[in-house]
Amino acid sequence: MFRVPLLHRSSIISDQGFTVTVVSRSKLEYRENQRVMSISIEQGGRHIDVFHSTIRRWDGESLPISNADDRRITENILAALRWRGWTANVVT
Repeated sequence: MFRVPLLHRSSIISDQGFTVTVVSRSKLEYRENQRVMSISIEQGGRHIDVFHSTIRRWDGESLPISNADDRRITENILAALRWRGWTANVVT
């Protein structure tokens, strides 16, 4: 289940413990367990392309995420954006 906070309309909060925030037309933030990942996007109208090459590591950490985390985070982002009404694709 998702919800949008009243005072932060660009954020999508999941009851699964993650938040997706569209920061600008070229960036979103994925938050989970007090960590943040900045991800490049391209937004045009109600469509967002998510650049998969930027889903690699948590901000401030040097180790890359696992393949399982990559898949889970990607799926979480797409589910949240689509729930909010955007069409969303992953660009490799």
